[in-house]
Amino acid sequence: MTAPAWTSVTHPASGARVPVPPGWQPELDAGAPVVLVSPPAPGQAPGFRPNIVVTIEQIPPEVAGLAAYTASSITGMQRMLTGFHVIAIDDITVGGHEGCRVLCGHRDGTYALATEHWWTVAGGVATTLTASCQVEDYLDLAEVFEQAAAGMIPARGLDRGSAG
Repeated sequence: MTAPAWTSVTHPASGARVPVPPGWQPELDAGAPVVLVSPPAPGQAPGFRPNIVVTIEQIPPEVAGLAAYTASSITGMQRMLTGFHVIAIDDITVGGHEGCRVLCGHRDGTYALATEHWWTVAGGVATTLTASCQVEDYLDLAEVFEQAAAGMIPARGLDRGSAG
């Protein structure tokens, strides 16, 4: 039996593209250029659903390089996220560009979350794919998150009003 083919969704204003895992649903107008949510499991109680969010931002000159953007992003997450801790930071390639992968954990209300961020900075624009799930689901979803990130095409630019 072969695995189902992945489709993709493209943010028209920036050209950023991300593969959509089979069964996952794009959410339009969700506050970011691309938001994907996993289907609820049969009989699953309402709660946190695994998701993938792509954001695109024009970055200020003081964080123009990848290292500065990474440091700034981690500092921001430390300030905003309850119980935030970094598990791993890896240098990677994102859509043919130098990039970074950060695996971290934090709390969101009653949920303990595992979150992976993949980002790259090109032409003063940062494209970030953030994949989140409950900690207990991470091992089952890590490969899905990695495949989505591996197939991401970063934004080619940022038109006014297209940031997320």
